[in-house]
Amino acid sequence: MSIEFKNLQLIIDDQDPTEEYLEFIDNSINKIMKIDDWIYNFHTEYNSEDKYLWIYAEFNNSKLHNEKVYNEDKQCDEPNARLTNQIEMNKQFFFIYFLDAKVLYLSNVQKKGHLKYYLSDILQKKVEFKNYYKNIEEFSKGISSLKSISFVTKDTLFRKDNGIFDAVNNIYGLDYANSIRINIDYGKQPFSNIKHNFLSKIGKEEKNSQIENIVVCGYDDDQIEKRLNVNNYIESINIAVDTDNTTGMYREDDVKNAIIKKLKEKNYV
Repeated sequence: MSIEFKNLQLIIDDQDPTEEYLEFIDNSINKIMKIDDWIYNFHTEYNSEDKYLWIYAEFNNSKLHNEKVYNEDKQCDEPNARLTNQIEMNKQFFFIYFLDAKVLYLSNVQKKGHLKYYLSDILQKKVEFKNYYKNIEEFSKGISSLKSISFVTKDTLFRKDNGIFDAVNNIYGLDYANSIRINIDYGKQPFSNIKHNFLSKIGKEEKNSQIENIVVCGYDDDQIEKRLNVNNYIESINIAVDTDNTTGMYREDDVKNAIIKKLKEKNYV
């Protein structure tokens, strides 16, 4: 069987989540919630070592109840022994958010509205899920000031006398590094007057494979932070997981381990 995860940006009170928020969600005693006609049983786990929040939910619609069930052995209908107030939680979705990568992966985007309600209720704060920008050009239209840029550069860009790779070599007494991550902080640099040169420079260096894993942060006119993560803009990621032979449902740990392994293999987190 295959599960498809979509990636989204998680925003809490117009900012990226802090570790304190993720720990608070995990420590909440509010695990069972009715939202509209749906009953959810949430399981949460915050991993402080790898810095991710995992949420697993079993759920079903409380209004769905058939008076009859089919007995496969007898090949006939029988009265449904389940009472109307007994909900069979036989549906599932999975959520994982990585603090350092600032990206979440959700297995059922149709449930993001109910998930947003759940998180908002726990935190008593505004929670939003946003799509990632697809490219630099699209991102630049929505920001008025530049906050920061980070990227991984290869030795073809700065490998010159007295360049950054030479500096690293001299400091640590090591051979040349294969790549270096650079983080540049601009504070709140006005963006409109540098937009053309910025887009041209970034686009050219990315096209020539001189830089990769580009993350750009900026602010819109309302001073809300926007983020472009080129490496994390993917339509979907699929994992292969077997279901339990008895229940026909996915085992939580199997899904969690599979999605983490896949994301790490692709260097998304």
